[in-house]
Formats: sequence, structure tokens, C-alpha cells
Amino acid sequence: MRVLVITGSYPPAKCGVGDYTYCLVEQLSKIDGLSVAVIVQKNLSYEKSNSAVTVFDIVDRWRLLDFFAIRRVVRSWNPDVIHIQYPTQGYGRAILPWCLPALLELLGEKVVQTWHEGFEFLPRPIMSLKALSSGPIVVVRKNYWDLFTGVTKHLNSIKKTIFIGSAPSIYASQKTERELSTLRRKHLGHEQERLIAFFGFIYPNKGVEQIFEIADSARDRILLMGEFDRRRPYCRALEDLSNEPDWSGKVEILGFVLPEAASDLIAASDAIVLPFPDGGGEWNTSILAAKVNGSFVLTTSKTRRGYYDSENVYYARPGDIHELSAALDRYAGTKLNKRSSNYETEWRRVADQHVELYQAYCAK
Repeated sequence: MRVLVITGSYPPAKCGVGDYTYCLVEQLSKIDGLSVAVIVQKNLSYEKSNSAVTVFDIVDRWRLLDFFAIRRVVRSWNPDVIHIQYPTQGYGRAILPWCLPALLELLGEKVVQTWHEGFEFLPRPIMSLKALSSGPIVVVRKNYWDLFTGVTKHLNSIKKTIFIGSAPSIYASQKTERELSTLRRKHLGHEQERLIAFFGFIYPNKGVEQIFEIADSARDRILLMGEFDRRRPYCRALEDLSNEPDWSGKVEILGFVLPEAASDLIAASDAIVLPFPDGGGEWNTSILAAKVNGSFVLTTSKTRRGYYDSENVYYARPGDIHELSAALDRYAGTKLNKRSSNYETEWRRVADQHVELYQAYCAK
């Protein structure tokens, strides 16, 4: 079987969906009898040393004219199934990605989609064009259709959707407890008691600014791990918060951190605080990455509440600063007895479930 994946973002581009796609593609490439290729954007230095994955960096800016380059690859590589990932930062506001499923099906191709997030019919109805294809849709969160309202919910709820849970985007730290303790002290400094970290993409929908209210400036040092672009107003606002008198000298903005170093810092921290305004869950790679490293995770959810000791995660009501702060005081520093080592196992599960879907769809 030949599987061609299309994605707007792919490492080294920084995007959560891009990271997910890379992990999936790498795991698919290890399955006997499966050939895997990926279509990505031009002008980035992609890793091409893995001969098991063919990288076609042929798309310019996801304009309608780029469809002809995609069509040439499809005709020459001749995939059994084409799998498109949505949404990614690389697509931007271009029209082509949302038209691709229908256009490729007009060429006689079998198309599968993964929808990582919801979207609304208005004000950009062009996005709903991707729902016009007849192929199945993979979703990475349960109760996915609850994200939709109105016309979009009605149009898309009749589609065949398959839930395939995600997996951690990084390995668990391999450092010893002594090494992690040394790393913690290095970043904590002499005056503060707790090392509080945020890991992920730094955007308004992540609620990073709430950490400054949840944490205690008298006790805590904050690490922000994620691409930090000071040209963006949100990042400048966070920097302003870090320079306020209570927090001055107690916030370390690390920017983008490579996966191995991120794992070490997560494992060394007393708490990973992810105060998502819309709630998090099993689809969120930041939560999964924190969980595998054993540190206490403080996050939010619309469906779960309280502390889950088997996960070492506390789920609070989104936006409830008092509950989040109280949970941080109670559980910060709590560690799971053993960091998870099931990265490969989990991604193999994800890949196997995809292969089952591809086989069933292609058999029709």
C-alpha cells in the first residue's frame, strides 16, 4: 500500500499538527508493506535522511495554481490513499487546502482527512468545502462534533468519522533523578521554591497569561517553553507581565526548545501549568508530553474535574484562577513513580489504527 500525506506544516516548521504528522509518518514508514510519502511546502530544510519516507517539497504558498504540482506528484507516485491534515499554520488563509479533498476525488483518488480542531461555517465558508468529499474523517478528540454549531455542525455530522487518539510528541526524559534535581536547581535559583513551566505554542488560546495569576511570585519561578516572537502583541504582553515588579527576575522565556531538552525540563519541573481557556484533553500534545515525564500537570477541562492520581493531572474549570491556584499549592512537586516509556508503543497504536482505516477504505 502507498500512502501519500499532505500537510501545510512539517518539521522544522513549528506547528503542533506538523509535529503530529511527522510522528505519524515516521511510524507508518516502519510498517512492512507500506510506502509513505509526504507533500509539503517549499523553502525549508526538511529531514530527508530517512529513505523510508519520500518528501515532496513542491508547494509554493498553497495557491490554487499549486494544485497542478500536487497533481503531478499524485500521478507519478500513484498512491492508494491520500491523507490530508487540517488545520496547520502553514496553510494560512489560502483557499487550496480546503478544496483539495473534492479536487483529488474528481481525479479518482481516495482521500482521508484528519481534523485536529473545529471551525465555523462563517465567516469563512470556503473552509467547509473540505466536507464535500466522500472519504472518512479521522478526529483526534472524542465528542468532536460538540466543537461545531449551526450549519457547520449539520453539514459535517453526517460524515463518517473515526476517532484515533493521539500520542506524546516527545520521549520521556532519560536523565536520572539526580541529574534532574541539578537541572531544577539551575533554573530555580536561590530565592524561589517551585519551578513552574509552560510547554507548547504561545498563543492567546493557550491562556499563558493566566499563569501569572495562578502562580505565586513569592515562591515560584516560571519557565516559558515555546516559540516566542516579540513581533506578536501577545508575546509582548507576556513579556510586560514578566517585567512587572512582582515577577521581575522570576520568569525565564526560553523560546523554542528542542524535544530532548524539553523533556528534561518538563521532568525537572514541579508543575506544568497549561491553563487552556477552552479546556484541554486527550488530543492535546502538550498534556501528553507532560504526562509521560511524570511531573504534576495542571490544566483545564470542560468534561473532567479534579485530580487523577494515575495520571498526576488536575483538571480545573477553564478560567477558574482560584481552583487552579489551590490545585497548584496542593499538588506541585508530586511525581509519578515512573516516567512513561511507551512513546513507540503509543505511536505504533496510532499508525496501526490508520492502516486498518486505509485498508478498509481502499477495499471498497
